[in-house]
Amino acid sequence: MTLEIIVQPLDTLVSVDSSLIDVVLATAILEVNPISTVLDLIVDSDPIEIILDPIDTTVITAALQGPQGIRGPVGPSGSGGFELEAGENINANMPIKVSASGLAYVASNLIDTDAGNVVGIAQHAALISETLLVTRGESHNNTWTWLAGPIYLGDRTLTQVPPSLGFTQIIATAISPVDIVGTLFQPTLQEH
Repeated sequence: MTLEIIVQPLDTLVSVDSSLIDVVLATAILEVNPISTVLDLIVDSDPIEIILDPIDTTVITAALQGPQGIRGPVGPSGSGGFELEAGENINANMPIKVSASGLAYVASNLIDTDAGNVVGIAQHAALISETLLVTRGESHNNTWTWLAGPIYLGDRTLTQVPPSLGFTQIIATAISPVDIVGTLFQPTLQEH
């Protein structure tokens, strides 16, 4: 059996399954580990040929990457969803923040420490200590009636009216009356 390894530039690492052979070229030095069945080793400016006895071998060639292939089909839209434990009773579609202990709570633009700490929107209701799915991506609800445009964090709610009190933070964008996409822009603090 013959194993042929062609190394384009020197100092390139080429390896076959480590139980068979590891070859490292560094300038004019060739190391072969851990093969005890090497019968012949030829090193010159042409391809390196290593002849092994009688184990199965594979022919590999180190070369430049080829051209990019055709693009595959578009996958489903990601929701960016993740699970949190509810720290309080939470209704669906409420803006969610996470406490220092990792629990989910409803965020409010009237609480200064919530500014910039909204992590997403509740996808369903959860009682305290239950698992809550929170999304940053697309959300759909047939009962919504949004106008295309920004959605703000309100006082424990989502609103399209920019708040007159507290801080202002866009947390989503309505793309249809029943579909929104989370955006989580940085908050703007109001003058008090």
